[in-house]
Amino acid sequence: MALRFYPAIWATAPDGSVGTVFPDLPGCVSGGADAQEASLQAVEALPLHIEAMLAGGDAIPEPSDLGAVPDWLAEDAGTALGYFYGAGA
Repeated sequence: MALRFYPAIWATAPDGSVGTVFPDLPGCVSGGADAQEASLQAVEALPLHIEAMLAGGDAIPEPSDLGAVPDWLAEDAGTALGYFYGAGA
């Protein structure tokens, strides 16, 4: 099984909480009270989402190119782009 790196996007809410979305994997989202908690939750969410996709017979999409920013991501000072790895078939 090849190791894949999926982009993750973090957005900070006015209350300081942080949400995370994986644009290549619709529905794979997580969050936390701060950036550290959001990152830890994202590390857990990604493999669980991929496992659920595999169990459901869904194809695992190829990750976006490293450094690619989704078209729908508007320039926002409260948004950051990072990468997590997930195993996929």
